[in-house]
Amino acid sequence: MEALAGGAAQRLSQPWATVMPSIVDAAERDRDLAELQARMHAHMRGAFVTVIERAQERGELPRSRDARELVASILGPILYRRFFSREPLDEAFIKYVVDSAFLKVD
Repeated sequence: MEALAGGAAQRLSQPWATVMPSIVDAAERDRDLAELQARMHAHMRGAFVTVIERAQERGELPRSRDARELVASILGPILYRRFFSREPLDEAFIKYVVDSAFLKVD
């Protein structure tokens, strides 16, 4: 999970990511952009969901929480830091976010 979260943080640090807030904003008014934004989001969370669901199938994680909720608890803080607080997306933060998400699992 840390590798996936670190990869997401790295992608969000690339120059193309600066357009994400504009895409989200424009998607509120434009159906085509909304579809693009949905595809971008699905691509970003897809690997996370797959890994979590496989771990649940193997009994390594309880099925008490939806995989998408766990992904949101990982990607949410990363997106917040990238676009709002603009604090570093370093390894220590990524580890903290992943650890925190899974501490909440029942």
